[in-house]
Amino acid sequence: MTQALTRNYWPVVLFAIPFAAVLFGIVMVSTVSYFPDDVVVDSYYKDGMAINQQIQADNKAALLNVSALIETQPSSEPTIRIEGAADSAISLHVRHVTDERLDKSYTLLPGQGHDYTIQSQVGRTELADIMSSTGIWYLELEGLDDAWRLRKRLVTPSVLIRIDANE
Repeated sequence: MTQALTRNYWPVVLFAIPFAAVLFGIVMVSTVSYFPDDVVVDSYYKDGMAINQQIQADNKAALLNVSALIETQPSSEPTIRIEGAADSAISLHVRHVTDERLDKSYTLLPGQGHDYTIQSQVGRTELADIMSSTGIWYLELEGLDDAWRLRKRLVTPSVLIRIDANE
């Protein structure tokens, strides 16, 4: 039997090559179906059109001369002062650079003068904790009435944050 197998090894080699290719194809298809590529966006046209709206919001902030000053102390509530805005509510998004589970969004309500406060008490302490931690974050303020937007890349810990529309 071993003599017959050694004498007829070429058919085994010739069948092994296509079998390995089919097996490798099955492994690749199953890998792609279980672990899809999130970098490729299916709605690239819609996302491209949204960029124009974002640029318009940035230009609107510059036109209104909107600026923000956020001051955080570890043991007190953050002070948020927004000049040039007259919105009934402002949205504050705090996004971590690498871990989207740490992303937070807050609603700011107007207070006295140009001061705004975070609607929830939990949000106030969360923002103070974020600003006192070590990391890199993106801050985004959006006016809900006038459709303006301010953005800033922030390296924490930080006590005083200034965001201008012309940055």
